[in-house]
Amino acid sequence: MLAAMQAGHRVDKYVLERKLGEGGMAEVWRAHHVELGKVVAIKCLSTRLTANPEFERRFLNEGRRQAGLRHPNIVPVIDFLAQGDDRFLVMDYVDGESLAARQKRLGGRLPLELVDSVGQDIALALDYAHQRGLVHRDVKPSNILLEESGKAYLTDFGIALAAGEERLTRTGTAVGTVHYMSPEQIARPREIGQRTDIYSFGCVLYEMLTGRPPFVAGEGDTEFSVMTGHLMQPPQPPRALNGEIPEAVEQVVLKCLAKEPGDRYGSGEELARALRRAFHPDVSTGQLPSMELPAGAATHWAAPGRSGRNRLWPFVLAGVLLAAGGAAAWFWSRAPEPPPVVQQDVPRVQPPEATAEVPPPPPPPASGQAPSGDPVQRAARPPGVFKPVKPSSAEPLAPLPPVPQEPSPAELRLRACRAMGLSEEDCLKRQREEDNRRRACLALGLSEEQCAERLKKSP
Repeated sequence: MLAAMQAGHRVDKYVLERKLGEGGMAEVWRAHHVELGKVVAIKCLSTRLTANPEFERRFLNEGRRQAGLRHPNIVPVIDFLAQGDDRFLVMDYVDGESLAARQKRLGGRLPLELVDSVGQDIALALDYAHQRGLVHRDVKPSNILLEESGKAYLTDFGIALAAGEERLTRTGTAVGTVHYMSPEQIARPREIGQRTDIYSFGCVLYEMLTGRPPFVAGEGDTEFSVMTGHLMQPPQPPRALNGEIPEAVEQVVLKCLAKEPGDRYGSGEELARALRRAFHPDVSTGQLPSMELPAGAATHWAAPGRSGRNRLWPFVLAGVLLAAGGAAAWFWSRAPEPPPVVQQDVPRVQPPEATAEVPPPPPPPASGQAPSGDPVQRAARPPGVFKPVKPSSAEPLAPLPPVPQEPSPAELRLRACRAMGLSEEDCLKRQREEDNRRRACLALGLSEEQCAERLKKSP
């Protein structure tokens, strides 16, 4: 069907106008409603994928999820169509271009004002989706649309994951686009959450500011080197590539790119606040705007002489106070007298009779030793001193469980290799080759950091 699609072709009640873009799974066309004339965007699933139940189910889930999202920065789905074996999603049309196209047209880097607005728009859109249990899993420039005014929209929830939902991919297979994948997407696909989208959007922010993603493959390298960078290498500071970036903005981006999810921002709203503080340090965030009184309201009570009614209020207030004072005096005059106090004779207590004096204890021996035949007498315990507590006869506490060990760098490289779909033998061969190159580099007298940088640049 897609091979026959062309301008003027009719899909149910919509007529196709021109192709907007295409990918590995689908094509997107601009179209209009036959009767209403409304302009829409229609996403058409590739014919070769409609026979695959997994992709068809994913396509239908995308429509259901996106149709349930109502946010000013998320492209809504308004219809789902089926014609024979073909499947179509009908969405609102955004008159503009993708963020990827804008970057290409402007040469990579974007103005700081645009990074500010896009960053806050998409962060809030992600926060809205996360609050409804959705993780996008594929945040990248081509899935962000921009109007000419700069307003940004998040789209393409094709591989989004709902909370508690069974994944539609093979166990251990990484899902996403390699340049924007989080470390857990590569090494621990079952542990992804909303902070995964924070990392991916951090890669997008990095690219908008510097003109390239945080990790790129060198000449002759493959996606394996990019995955290794996500897993093991710190990104180059953005200010080293673009000195115009404010330091506070750089810190926000680097926090998004933390290797551990717990070290990133906890929500899209938190990220949006951080971006606002970084780009606008003089503007407070997280507070409602102050309520200003209308003109003249602040001086209304300070100028009571403007009208005859306001001239009377001191006299009215004095009358109220006098009336209140008279009522209080009348109330207290009618209060009952307190009962008389009856004095009683208190019997005197006779002091106890004197008892025989107790002789003082004998002084201790001058030599500090007790007399022969008598045991050494200890001083009496002063009052208020607690006796020593006997040791408890309870059983000793069980030992703490062992702390889980972090995977070694070699294990992380193997996970990244397996995530690319390679066999165990091929992965071990890659690792042996990399270890041999590392040993050869160390034999030249270079440090570990110099060897790691050299291996990163070598094919």
